[in-house]
Amino acid sequence: AGFVLNVRDVTARVASTQELIAAENRWSAVINRSSDVALFLDTDHVVRWVSPAMFDVFSRAVEPRPGQATSFSDQADAAV
Repeated sequence: AGFVLNVRDVTARVASTQELIAAENRWSAVINRSSDVALFLDTDHVVRWVSPAMFDVFSRAVEPRPGQATSFSDQADAAV
């Protein structure tokens, strides 16, 4: 009879996770309060994120919305 003991030091992993969360919180605080319009697209030109300023600047819900392909994806491909 016996047992197996597996111990890992997760100090570095916990510290890096906490640093990542803090950095994301700082970034979010800045971008969510910015008056600049910004959006993130993936490689297929699908909107993944739109800054809250998009709706403030245009005073209404406008395209593009997260999860939708942009209407300028053909133009972006042509520019490359």
